[in-house]
Amino acid sequence: MYKTVLIGLGNIASLNNKDEAMRKSLKYSAHAQVLVAHKNYSWIAGVDPSEEAREYVKKTWAIERVTNSIQNLKDPEIFDIAVLASPPDSRIECIDYLPSLKGVIVEKPLGESYKSSEKFIQECNKRGIMVQVNLTRRSDIVMKQLASGDLKKRIGNVQFAFGSYGRGLRNYGIHLIDLVRMLIDDIVNVRSISTNETCSTGPIRGDKNFSFLLETLGGVRVIMQPLNFSNFREGSLDLWGENGRIEIVHEGLNYIETRINHCRSLSGSFELASDKRKFFNTGYGEALYNLYDNLIDSILGNDILDSSGSSALKSELIVESLFDSFNRGGAAIKCV
Repeated sequence: MYKTVLIGLGNIASLNNKDEAMRKSLKYSAHAQVLVAHKNYSWIAGVDPSEEAREYVKKTWAIERVTNSIQNLKDPEIFDIAVLASPPDSRIECIDYLPSLKGVIVEKPLGESYKSSEKFIQECNKRGIMVQVNLTRRSDIVMKQLASGDLKKRIGNVQFAFGSYGRGLRNYGIHLIDLVRMLIDDIVNVRSISTNETCSTGPIRGDKNFSFLLETLGGVRVIMQPLNFSNFREGSLDLWGENGRIEIVHEGLNYIETRINHCRSLSGSFELASDKRKFFNTGYGEALYNLYDNLIDSILGNDILDSSGSSALKSELIVESLFDSFNRGGAAIKCV
């Protein structure tokens, strides 16, 4: 078992456990739920400046060793794993204080800017610390199957795609960008295509919502549009292939497959059989647990990381390039 400290005890760390809808739809919606369930993690400490969050962790999971700052954490040399769910400006300070780390699980973004994220990864690499980033869809077994050839087998090559996100590009949009990279191809060109910022931008200071265009290495174009989550929530990716269509919906909980059939309006042609759509579950509800499992396997040398720091850094470069395009009035930006 790996001695683990959870740094930051807010929503994604522990408080999501209070949400009844999440508890019904997601087996694991908070780091704390995984830490108490997984046999390879010994969760023995927590850090957060909020007394309310500290008391919730004490009461709910009987974690007695909680403190208000990383500097007040006793015996820092005993910790093998740190889960970093604290603000991005504290990440390097945290690993500097913990001398024996083998691995970290980190919330995105990794830093306050691309340069600070890059510095964090460099510091971890110097010390041989494995970095697993919580871009959770990377550990969804269904998404992994689609990425490993199942998507092409079912709908052929992707012709184009559409996506939706909300509450900020750095906060939420990066999940959809990373999923495009996972399912379609690396992204080489980006462009902001609007200055619409009417939506709430979420928890990250300086974040933005705007429409944008992605272009992959193979020439597939993806349009992303921000939603106002105060109306309704949806983080979706709609993939139009040569032989059908797959829509990833309900923020990753389900997907819809539409096959092609003979066209009803023109002989010798085909159409999407939209009246015969099939609904499926993804593996998103257990993806956070899988992310933790994969880190252990990677530390032991039995696997490679699902969501490595270097991969997440590429997605952060795309976000940074989109902000650059937005600030330059929609200029096309290469991000290779």
